[in-house]
Amino acid sequence: MNAAAASVLRLLPVPRRPSVPTEGVGPWRRILLVKLVGMGDGVMIRSLAEHIRRLRPDAEIGVLVGPATRDVMGLNAPFTTHLYDPAGGDRGISRFLAQVRAIRSARYDLVLDFEQHIVLVSLFLWLARIPRRVGLSAPGNPRARFQTHTIPFTGDDAMWEAYVALARAAVPGLAEPAAVPLPRAPQAIEVVARWWDDNKLGDGAAIAMHLGSGSRAAARRWPVERFAELAGRLGRQGLGGPVVLTGTPEERPLVEEFRRLHPGPVADATGLGSIERTAEVLRRCRLVVSNDTGVMHLAAAMGTATIGLFGPNTPQRYRPIGPRAAAVYTTRVPCSPCIQIHLGQVPDCTHVEKGRCLLDITVDDALAAAARILAQDAARSGS
Repeated sequence: MNAAAASVLRLLPVPRRPSVPTEGVGPWRRILLVKLVGMGDGVMIRSLAEHIRRLRPDAEIGVLVGPATRDVMGLNAPFTTHLYDPAGGDRGISRFLAQVRAIRSARYDLVLDFEQHIVLVSLFLWLARIPRRVGLSAPGNPRARFQTHTIPFTGDDAMWEAYVALARAAVPGLAEPAAVPLPRAPQAIEVVARWWDDNKLGDGAAIAMHLGSGSRAAARRWPVERFAELAGRLGRQGLGGPVVLTGTPEERPLVEEFRRLHPGPVADATGLGSIERTAEVLRRCRLVVSNDTGVMHLAAAMGTATIGLFGPNTPQRYRPIGPRAAAVYTTRVPCSPCIQIHLGQVPDCTHVEKGRCLLDITVDDALAAAARILAQDAARSGS
């Protein structure tokens, strides 16, 4: 929905929608989980989909995904996957209506809409005539108009907790769910095993670092020179060995910069070619240090000790999930956090020093977080 249409809807009274009752929204057999944008969100929702499947083995589960979430929500999954790309191949009203008809024909009883602010998605699901439509909505957002049950959503909410609340609408018996590792096919595991051996990464000492943050979020990048200094200090303190650098092929300039700064062994994983293989690489590592990106959430879901570095966003909303995950957020810049996801605000950095909020994270800060989480691992294992 364009901005003008959304503005018109905001002028109209929004009907009061009931919140989700403690016992859930009632019986259902076919459920649709919806998330079009945000790979990291997709990782979390995939975990919840697995919990729903475990608690409701009789159910039929579908996922409505976009290009950013397709790989993590549909990979090696017993779910029906529907791809909707409104900014690409499904652009335009005719494709919109065709996709609505396709979802309507699937006859889902219940939809959990995990989008945070996009009005178009809620309208889409209303037109698809799914009887029960549960979703998030910030105060005043027209999304609530198209939902049968609304979970209020503000800037104070942690995304994982909001998503769990949505999942409990379907399965009230869901207790305190954990992140679930992304399943990898045997072929992907074998490819990574050969790559691992070819790069002489050894057994259990490698540290992964994710230097990038996507082509449109450069302000979320911690400086490469600090990553390199951190890698060196981890090695000298016996907390790490070879460094694995993840990312996309477009982020190889960051890899080359790291190589120039770090004299130790480095393996470039940007050419592995799939989220599935990247997930297996992360699983093999001792520690992952990442900017606030989808890879951070993927690493935590794979059960690897994970440190997330935050600046424009806060860990209060998007911290990595799990007992082996931690976040570093030390900024003193008053404009942080500038990201207000519940309002759909993900602005470009306006500070005179691009990404200034991340510069308040020192190497000492990141090193201390890594040392703490690795010490906890050692205590749990008794080593």
